[in-house]
Amino acid sequence: MPFFNVNGSRKGFFHKDFEFPTKSTEVSRTVKESIGDLLELGVLANHEITQTWPSYYNVIIDKIGLGQKLCNSRHSDSSVYTWNIPEIYGETNRQEKFLLETLAKNRRRKEFGPKDGNPLPAPILATLTGFSLELTNSLIHSLKEKEYLVERANHTYDITKASFARFKRIEWDKPSPTILTNFDNPRNFLHPSLPRPLTVREAARLQTFPDDFIFTGKYTKQYRQVGNAVPPLLAFHVASAVWDHLSKDLKI
Repeated sequence: MPFFNVNGSRKGFFHKDFEFPTKSTEVSRTVKESIGDLLELGVLANHEITQTWPSYYNVIIDKIGLGQKLCNSRHSDSSVYTWNIPEIYGETNRQEKFLLETLAKNRRRKEFGPKDGNPLPAPILATLTGFSLELTNSLIHSLKEKEYLVERANHTYDITKASFARFKRIEWDKPSPTILTNFDNPRNFLHPSLPRPLTVREAARLQTFPDDFIFTGKYTKQYRQVGNAVPPLLAFHVASAVWDHLSKDLKI
């Protein structure tokens, strides 16, 4: 069991070893258990959407399923690729899609470089896709024109904006992700089933704020207050553990 020195080691302080609580056996609350009753806006304070966003966001939002995000850099079921949203990012043919998906699948393999994502040269892409080198070069040229590929050093190629992961739709049946200060923008996080971001109240619920705790000020500042806060329930348990230890030591 790890120990924590409460009073530090400065001269004049007693050294008191604090034993951390054992891991909780309680089952974490899911997103649905926390905010599933808030589908209708306006039923509580701070539970409304007043911000607006570009209309093309709605096309992207409609393509994002539970647990998914707009992401070109990860090859998984949770990634929605930009080339599968041609209404916004432009048309690609079957062979172009296959080359892009092949690059997305292989760019993180260690044999192709030490980075988390490595650009690949045309000969390797030709081998991986099974296309001729001539066809591969033609597809690369077309995808560069369409701004799906970018040329890196030594005639290697990577997916444009390969590192971004946007429009993350959180899942009903899992614990909440970390609540950040940017939950106001659907480009960052999406409600599990509705075409919008979380409200301040929903974010506050996930942070364990009670419903009678009212946030004021501009909406961006309200989201910032929630995202920057230590979850009240976490603060309660930490304070309770510290108090239990000190009260035993001081015989309170």
